[in-house]
Amino acid sequence: MSSQSYRIIACVLLIVGVLLGGCQAIQPSGANSQSAAWIEQMKAEAVKHELGTFDLYINRDWKTLDAETDPNFYQIGPDGAYIERAAALAGIADEKLVVRKPDLGEIRVEMITPDAYMVTYPLNFNGSYDGADFSNPRTVGSLWVNREGKWQNIFLVEQIRTVEFTPVAGN
Repeated sequence: MSSQSYRIIACVLLIVGVLLGGCQAIQPSGANSQSAAWIEQMKAEAVKHELGTFDLYINRDWKTLDAETDPNFYQIGPDGAYIERAAALAGIADEKLVVRKPDLGEIRVEMITPDAYMVTYPLNFNGSYDGADFSNPRTVGSLWVNREGKWQNIFLVEQIRTVEFTPVAGN
């Protein structure tokens, strides 16, 4: 792994720690214990929210995307640069960009608290820009938080994937 990859991973861990400072993690037993069924239900909802963003891109539903994106959202691009919310939303809404269904690998969900989870997965981000087709290999980490009963994406990090990729059927 390159030193840039280590820096990105360290940055993500630091950001997650800062964002979740003071949160109480889900415990396997004790005062805030959650049933295995509840955790599996939350993980299924997390995948639904994360993959639903691709439907919003494909259908160009910018109003719903805006509502599902936390006001403090930002991302770290594959080059390590910070991309603020306004720039990220403007980039995906570019009229020359056509987003198609992605090829997805294994999706992992980590419930951090009952009101926060992280989704990670490899994908090929497919589409076209100004008529030229592309399929960008990425590995994504996405942090979601529940604000007043509404799940919102607050952070995204993506890295260019250079390892072998096998799409998972059914995603």
